[in-house]
Amino acid sequence: MSRRRVKDPMDALIWNLLNEYGINGPMRITYYNFARELIATLRRRSSTNTLMNITKKYLEEYGADSEVMMRIVKALNNYLQLSSTYLNYA
Repeated sequence: MSRRRVKDPMDALIWNLLNEYGINGPMRITYYNFARELIATLRRRSSTNTLMNITKKYLEEYGADSEVMMRIVKALNNYLQLSSTYLNYA
């Protein structure tokens, strides 16, 4: 895989996950956009329906793989919990 300097920890998390699945090209951008939209929604503390609609959109309209999306959701959830915990005690 190619090497690049990653500045945002969330980007690094998604970068490594996509490398693990061997995802390159346009689908890589699709998964990054999914992660960014998801993290913005989670930070706004939106409803579960909103999260489901985002997931459904990427599954149906962009042909994303549900297994990869589930891993992204779990990774982002862990990232947000860790970062918010850190910010509360820092």
